[in-house]
Amino acid sequence: MKDFFQAYFQNMSFEVSEQKLESLASFFTEQKLSKGQKFIEFHDTSRKIAFIKKGLVRFFLNTFEGQEFNVTFKLENEFFMSFYTIMTRKPSPFAIESLEDSVLYVADYDAVNSQLETDPFWIQVLKKMYAHNFILKAEREIQFLVYDTKTRYLNLLESRPDLVKRVPQYHLALYLGVNPVSLNRIIKSLA
Repeated sequence: MKDFFQAYFQNMSFEVSEQKLESLASFFTEQKLSKGQKFIEFHDTSRKIAFIKKGLVRFFLNTFEGQEFNVTFKLENEFFMSFYTIMTRKPSPFAIESLEDSVLYVADYDAVNSQLETDPFWIQVLKKMYAHNFILKAEREIQFLVYDTKTRYLNLLESRPDLVKRVPQYHLALYLGVNPVSLNRIIKSLA
């Protein structure tokens, strides 16, 4: 687990001491999720955080009419949590589900945060992680406000080809805000 964290933070351009890595790793346990298994259910108040060692998860919402929308996907070497629930202490409006058999490193946010928030080094790491997630959310909003579905698909294909290859087309359609038949037509028109 320590090697995983070391690689993760090196990728973020942070050199983390052996002692800090051991301290951080002590909060996390390995959790396996089967394909289709939920990490967080709708209205869950869980304050779990996770890193993905292996696999793929999706965040999704259901409208009042029962229509499903994918909010985001997370793959190997990515960090995730229900920011909404953790920051507001309100029940989660979305669920997090594994789309593949996955292996996560999971910890309680409050336990980790109580240790990290007093260390200037970890404060900088957390700021960078939060900023990264904010930028991803802003980019997604821009995609929906500025571009049509075809352009959103092409942008996703260019920026995240790994995602397009691994995520079933049905779930990509729900992510792009279009029905699966329309996305299939778009893909066929590009062939």
